[in-house]
Amino acid sequence: MEWLNSINPKARDVDLTSKSAKQYNGWPITIQQADNFKIKKGYKLPTLEISKENQVVTIHNEETQEVVSSIRVNGKTFQPKVLTKGLYSIEIGEGENKKFIPRIRAKKRNVNRIQVDF
Repeated sequence: MEWLNSINPKARDVDLTSKSAKQYNGWPITIQQADNFKIKKGYKLPTLEISKENQVVTIHNEETQEVVSSIRVNGKTFQPKVLTKGLYSIEIGEGENKKFIPRIRAKKRNVNRIQVDF
């Protein structure tokens, strides 16, 4: 992020109500929602082929039941990624209209596909 290197630390104390206050050069920035949880050397779960687009997909660690990630998919296809190997459950949908897929093993290379019909 080039803008970060150009910030003058002395310029951070800005009175936001002042008419002379200005935004940092290069702002605002735009990122993709997946940029918040990039996994380069993790493990993959099977690719989900979901019959209804833009569903919420939540990944739970089977052992701890902790939520690993939750994202609204853009479209109908999504391959979840996780940081560690092990078993995971996948929850697709929201409200009372959810599908659950338990005990899915994460793999370094996962070419499996799961069809999810609503």
